[in-house]
Amino acid sequence: MKRTLIILTALLLMAGYATAGRTFVLVAGVSNYQNSSADLPTTTNDAKRVAKVWQKHSKDVSLITSRYATHEKLLSKLKEIASAAGEDDRIVFFFSGHGNTGAVITYDMKPLRYTEIIDVLSTSKAVVKMVFIDACKAGSATTLGESELWREKLKTGNIVFMLASRAEEVSVADNFLTAGWFSHAYLKGIEGLADANKDRSITVMELFTYIYNDVTKRSKNAQHPQLIATKEHQNDAVLTW
Repeated sequence: MKRTLIILTALLLMAGYATAGRTFVLVAGVSNYQNSSADLPTTTNDAKRVAKVWQKHSKDVSLITSRYATHEKLLSKLKEIASAAGEDDRIVFFFSGHGNTGAVITYDMKPLRYTEIIDVLSTSKAVVKMVFIDACKAGSATTLGESELWREKLKTGNIVFMLASRAEEVSVADNFLTAGWFSHAYLKGIEGLADANKDRSITVMELFTYIYNDVTKRSKNAQHPQLIATKEHQNDAVLTW
C-alpha cells in the first residue's frame, strides 16, 4: 500500500510538471547604437541582469544586446519563440533602450512598432504573452486600446503590456543605481519583493503594483508606469517558484 502511494504521488508530481509548461524569455537591451550620439548608459546592463534572474527559472532564455539587437534580429527571434511555444507555455519579452511614439528603437535606429510585436505574438498558442518595455514614451502603446482592431488582438492574443512611462514621459536611467528606474523595480519585483501575499507566485497585478509604487516614489511622481491587461490576465502568474 505504501509503495502504491509513493508511485501515485510521483505520477501526480510528474503530471504537474508536464502541464506547467515552459517560459520562453527574450531579453533585449541597447546601450550602444549604430548612431553613437544615441548611446545610453545602463540599458545593456539592465538586460543582462534581467536575463540572469530569468535563467534561474527557465532554460529558454535568450539575451540580445546592442549591435545584435537589430530590428530584423529581434523580430526574427520573436517569431521563432512564438512558433515554438505551446498551449501550456508562456512568453516574456523585455526591452530596455530608446523609445518613441508607438515603438521601441532597435540598434540600427529602426522602430520596432508595438503593432509588429502584437502581430507576431498573437500568432502564438502560448497561454499568455507578457511584454515589458523600459523606454521613453512607452505608454504610447496604451493608445492601441482605442482601436477596436488592436484592442481585439490584445485580448484574443492573450497579450499583456507593462510599460515604463506614460506616452509623454521619459523613462529615466539612473547612474547612481546603474539601472533604469523601471528595470530596477522590475528586477526587485521578480526577485520576490512583488510577492505581496507571500504565496511564492507573482501575478501581473502584484508586479505592476510593486513597480508603479517604486517608480512613482523614486521619481517623485514624475514617471508613471502603465499596464495593458484584461482583468483575466491581471491574475496570471509572471513567475512562480
